[in-house]
Amino acid sequence: MTSAGYSGTPLWKKLGLKPGMRAAVLHADPGWSIPLDDGPDVEWTDEGPSGLILAFYREAAAFLSELDDLGGTHPPRRDGVGGLAAESGRARERHLGEPHP
Repeated sequence: MTSAGYSGTPLWKKLGLKPGMRAAVLHADPGWSIPLDDGPDVEWTDEGPSGLILAFYREAAAFLSELDDLGGTHPPRRDGVGGLAAESGRARERHLGEPHP
């Protein structure tokens, strides 16, 4: 049974995870994970270039205080793929490596 509003597309696919991709999950609640049933083999990392950073914040101030450091600990890949998105009242997105506004 599919619940209302759920597309049936796996989370790993929505996030754009690909085989061999480096990815990081930061500040997730204990036990939280991305279900990879029938999904790609992903290299999970704590630092270094990442194709995806999925970070959870409860306050915009915490996100903003770490924003510049995320570009240093998880710089974008050489092909420019990689970005951050945050929502704090309205959606905002910036690519890693761009100057902080």
